[in-house]
Amino acid sequence: MIDALGALGHIEIDPEDDAAKIAKDLTEELKQWPKRHRELRKLRREAVLRLRDQKMSWQAIGDVMGVSRVRAQQIAEGETGPQGVEAQERRKKAMRKPEADEE
Repeated sequence: MIDALGALGHIEIDPEDDAAKIAKDLTEELKQWPKRHRELRKLRREAVLRLRDQKMSWQAIGDVMGVSRVRAQQIAEGETGPQGVEAQERRKKAMRKPEADEE
């Protein structure tokens, strides 16, 4: 699986290929990215939880992943990072009723 993902970083486009088809194909791939991104986060979370089941410390997990121990814990808890937190805050604000204007 990881080899297939790594191949994305090595996409080479032949200048002889039809540019319209390339643009269309890449657009279709990008449309699938949100779903694939969610799947990758889920798989990463499962891997982190497996490491915890193996009695690995949060610090050790963070070291393996190249993130802080706190971020490793957040991943295990299903937090999606700053973008996700900001989106949650925006949703909370949007759901609040506007306060009556004080006169």
